[in-house]
Amino acid sequence: MRTRVAVGGGDDERLRSGEKFVCRVVEPEQGGYIVKIPKTNLPGFIKTTAKLEVGFDFVAQVVCIHKKRVLLTPVFDGRSYPQSG
Repeated sequence: MRTRVAVGGGDDERLRSGEKFVCRVVEPEQGGYIVKIPKTNLPGFIKTTAKLEVGFDFVAQVVCIHKKRVLLTPVFDGRSYPQSG
């Protein structure tokens, strides 16, 4: 079941857990990477041990909101996301 996770004040600024977006790597951070969701211009974080390049785009799924950031998990489609390393 998908639940709404509030990100902003209006309905257009809400995300649903499980919703998928293309994300862009902004910079490394301990335990993963800071990302941006270009469609919503919201900041996010993805926990991963994979080596990602700044500017790399990939599909991720919304998990929740934590400390005003969207926490995401990668969608493994076998093509665009590198293996953990």
